[in-house]
Amino acid sequence: MLYEAFRSIRWHIGQINQFDVYRNNSTLSLHNDYVYKFALPFEKVDDPVGMTLFVQRNWYHSITVSVGYFILIKLIQRFMQYRQAFNLRTPLFLWNVSLAVFSLIGFIRFTEDVIYSVAHLGMYRSLCYTVHPKSVAAFWALLFGLSKIVELGDTLFIVLRKKPLIFLHYYHHAAMLICSAHTGAEHAASGRFVVTMNFFVHSIMYSYYASTAYGFRPPKFVNIVSFHFVRLRSLCPLTNLIIYDEIPRKRTLKINQK
Repeated sequence: MLYEAFRSIRWHIGQINQFDVYRNNSTLSLHNDYVYKFALPFEKVDDPVGMTLFVQRNWYHSITVSVGYFILIKLIQRFMQYRQAFNLRTPLFLWNVSLAVFSLIGFIRFTEDVIYSVAHLGMYRSLCYTVHPKSVAAFWALLFGLSKIVELGDTLFIVLRKKPLIFLHYYHHAAMLICSAHTGAEHAASGRFVVTMNFFVHSIMYSYYASTAYGFRPPKFVNIVSFHFVRLRSLCPLTNLIIYDEIPRKRTLKINQK
């Protein structure tokens, strides 16, 4: 029994590094055909196959980066233990404003694809058909994944200013980086809802932090932690749909395409 359990665990670990999209030199993917009415010249992905295969080969480095991130934070905390905290008010304000603006633009641009998918494909097919790999949405999905690396810098402002750092903070940052890399490598269609919600929440969250950088205190009913909790709680029904409907439905769609 122990041997079978070990084999099962080993098999599941091996499956983590197996991807369906672009397997066996295929250039096909299950995606919608939505074309944005307006797109800037740079809002595109010229080589989606090459980019995807690169991420599939290297996604695990997100784990390496996360481990290095954790070690670096602990080293900085030790370094700052007997030193005076940095002020960093202006850099913190600019940092948060930049990420708030980026998140707002990302939300506006990416949501167009979500609205089309739900309106024309329905909720279930929106969980199976990913964004067009060369589209504006794909470009912003790529930037979303890269932004998870940039957002690790949030923690530097906390430790350099010697503010309390909770486990949930760096766990969330590391988990989002790893999940974004892996789901991006698979073109997970359900990720469109996570990306949209994350862009929206971060546009508000970083605006909130930018305002507090200079001492502004929002009303007590504005609780950013509760806001995060509501966001995560709202993902539970989506998770149920993915587990109980998307996986078997996606397999059926692939079979019907053959």
